[in-house]
Amino acid sequence: MADAGVFEAIEQLQRAEAGEDVPGVQDLNDMLKKESGPMDHMFGKAFDDGPKHFYGRKTEDATPGDGKWHWEQKGEEVQVRFKPEHSLTKKDIAVTFKAQYIHITIKGEDIVKSPLFRPVVVDECTWCIVSGELQVMLTKQNETEHW
Repeated sequence: MADAGVFEAIEQLQRAEAGEDVPGVQDLNDMLKKESGPMDHMFGKAFDDGPKHFYGRKTEDATPGDGKWHWEQKGEEVQVRFKPEHSLTKKDIAVTFKAQYIHITIKGEDIVKSPLFRPVVVDECTWCIVSGELQVMLTKQNETEHW
């Protein structure tokens, strides 16, 4: 059964759509229209004016050396790519996979040291350097879960 707060929020949104001045609804609308969010500096904007293009997708490549993390998922695979201003070599990278944790070091600096959203199959996770770009491939334990 749904929480009473959920029902109240739905009713407030319906009243706001009908033209009533409902406290709090404008704040939510303003937040959703913001140009940037807390993770934009790392992953790029979640909702921008055009479709997202990641390295190797479609006919367009992302800007070389944009210094941002790009990710996509399909089925059981999550692919993460990072292309810094200067090309990377395998000696620059150290990656540690655990069932619910990832640690990525680039040139001795901890870049990612974080729990994962859901567990991965550690033996099927890997990373490589392609044309100076770090590519990390994660295999989800449950392919039906969308991260």
